[in-house]
Amino acid sequence: MRTQDKISTGMFRIDLDRFFAEQAPGVVSGLGDGHDDQQPEAEQREVTITRGSDKSEVFDRWIRQSLKDPHGSRTDITITELDNHGKPVRAIILIDAWTRSWNIPSLSAGSAGSANETVTLSCEMMKIEQL
Repeated sequence: MRTQDKISTGMFRIDLDRFFAEQAPGVVSGLGDGHDDQQPEAEQREVTITRGSDKSEVFDRWIRQSLKDPHGSRTDITITELDNHGKPVRAIILIDAWTRSWNIPSLSAGSAGSANETVTLSCEMMKIEQL
């Protein structure tokens, strides 16, 4: 069984409902190609987004609200994989998504490590579409 698969090396467009939120440099999921029936349900319904430096305040607000009220803040999120030319390749649609965790690295003086922020989203149902 795979643990986590990096979906792509390209960029990703993140949409809340049908509105653009931000672009992200990385998305990791436990679902590989989305068709592995041997994986547990929990792994198939979770993605982790690595956020870039150009973060959206709209997405930040939804993340905060979803952490406070995961049932009342659920929304559909579409993560669209973009190729090197910015053309959509594949879409991961998270239905009734909420924030499971948000990792904001601390910025301490003298720290040489990367300061990548990640947000892990869970959902009721996930669909993958080739575009």
